Amino acid sequence: MKIYFSVLLISILFINYNTEAQCLSSSGDGTFDNTSNYNQWVKMAGSGGVDYGIFTYETEEKYLGSGALKAQVTQQASWQMRMVSSANCPQTVEANKNYKVVFALKGPERGTVNVTLDYPSGGTDLLKTVEANTEWTKHSVVFTPTEATTELRIKIAFVDVGTYYIDEITFGSANVDCHGDADGTAFIDDCGICAGGNTNIVPNSLCPVQFITPDDANIQYQGALFKNINNSSAELYRFTQDYIAGETYTKLDQFYGPHQAKGSRTQSGISIEFTTNSAFVFMHFETLEHSLENGIRFTVFKNDEIYMDNISSLDFIITNEQETLADYKVYLPSLHGVKFIGMDIDETSSLSLLDEDTRPTYMAIGNSITHGVGQDNASHLTYPVLVGQQLDYKVYNLGISGSRINEEVFRNLAGIEGGPDLLTVLWGYNNLKDDIALATQLEEYQRLMTQILINYPDTEVYAIMQSYTSTVSMNHENNSNSVADLRSLMQNIIVDLQSQYSNLKLIDAWDYTDAEGLNDAVHLNTNGAQTLADGIVDAILKNKATNVNEEIETQKGLNCKYNSNTKTLDINKEGDYLIYSINGQLITSGYSLGSVNLSSIPLGIYILKLDKLMCKFIAH
Repeated sequence: MKIYFSVLLISILFINYNTEAQCLSSSGDGTFDNTSNYNQWVKMAGSGGVDYGIFTYETEEKYLGSGALKAQVTQQASWQMRMVSSANCPQTVEANKNYKVVFALKGPERGTVNVTLDYPSGGTDLLKTVEANTEWTKHSVVFTPTEATTELRIKIAFVDVGTYYIDEITFGSANVDCHGDADGTAFIDDCGICAGGNTNIVPNSLCPVQFITPDDANIQYQGALFKNINNSSAELYRFTQDYIAGETYTKLDQFYGPHQAKGSRTQSGISIEFTTNSAFVFMHFETLEHSLENGIRFTVFKNDEIYMDNISSLDFIITNEQETLADYKVYLPSLHGVKFIGMDIDETSSLSLLDEDTRPTYMAIGNSITHGVGQDNASHLTYPVLVGQQLDYKVYNLGISGSRINEEVFRNLAGIEGGPDLLTVLWGYNNLKDDIALATQLEEYQRLMTQILINYPDTEVYAIMQSYTSTVSMNHENNSNSVADLRSLMQNIIVDLQSQYSNLKLIDAWDYTDAEGLNDAVHLNTNGAQTLADGIVDAILKNKATNVNEEIETQKGLNCKYNSNTKTLDINKEGDYLIYSINGQLITSGYSLGSVNLSSIPLGIYILKLDKLMCKFIAH
């Protein structure tokens, strides 16, 4: 009887000790500093006789202290591979108050972990999900229980296959900021916006503000063929209204040919332009429904120079402390669809009227290489935008990630009155993936190019051959489609069409790209996109040079000739000169003794003025 009483007393003491001192405090069961802490957790690795993994005590890989819990998930499960805090360690909560579960986690990249509150009745409340990564990371998950209890338990489930480590689990009350972060520092600023903390929004003390709606007449949207704009939002599409098929998209993965609908609803190359003297501009966006969501990156140009970059928040502030009149261009992400909600500016400022943009138009057709995969989701780093900047053309990017050649894209050319002035087509890599002979697939390429050339004889059309890729071929059950065959077949089609249409030219992108310019097997990195853009511009300008040189020869009194080898301009007169871009921006000035060194100016078309005479030339 004495022995029995001693064991019973020890058990009672242990229960009391665990409830009052251990549980889920900073030194409790969640520290896993010993096997006793580890054993306090109920660990269930299966359901219905099926094992989904194994739990073990870990002493080598831990966040703090002496140990951690290791969960090895062998098959994906939403809740079957789970751990639950002990019934000996109940938590007391009040309804509608904030609590937090804090823990350190390491696991497979983006491995899913579900955290829930379990009630004694068997109900589960407020599922929250976090993602693991390959380094130890501290997580703080906030809950607001819907009912009060003194017997709450914490359940953590490991979902995706892989090995997880969890340590330093605690539970307690939470002070939640306006961003929803436990013990966070975000607050409502003077403009009524949740800012600071983890919001990526700079607190603003420059209110009161005036709200500028998306349909304001002093905002220009560049690069969009179809714009759905009202006073509450601006949805901007690179394709014409019938092509994006917005009203019927909801249940469709593909439409009008083999390309991705979600990709067509992104805004690669689209920018929002305005001029203001406001001390700040608070931009507001939302994610566009049914579009790709591959990472947000806004870039702001101020007076034609990069002012802000790598902006990952849908709400951000552009500051202008000098309060001088400035031109702004906000490039939208290339692979994450957004819609513009409007902007706040200070109450005493306004937007200025913008001049009509009469520049020539450039349209680029293609797949993910044209869309911008590999350039960190930055529109301004895609090769179509880089080409447009060098030539001073308006840009329309019709590239769609994952797309195959399809002649339906032809309809979008009608979105520009009279068609584009310049068109490039770089397409075909994804056709290698289909078990269909390339010769058969490229019949559609020939039909597309023929339609373009027949219907738009005044458009300069450049067929661009496949850029450098480490892919050699893709083998299928019935066909082996090689890059070499793609290039050869496409070149044959282009050469044949060139004999019939004088406005078709050929550019071989392989000449301007290499292994160092790749982000993966085929997509260009930022350097690769730049070298391709430079090559395209160089080829275009060389083709234009003949016409421009003919024009120069007809001018009397002033002759100038650009030497592409020495990067100098030879002029038949001496005197003070001014050199302007084709849109009138002063590039450089000086005194000419007959030759001017122009090695520092980018490729492009320029106007030289000297003694009230003018001469046009191309730097190439």
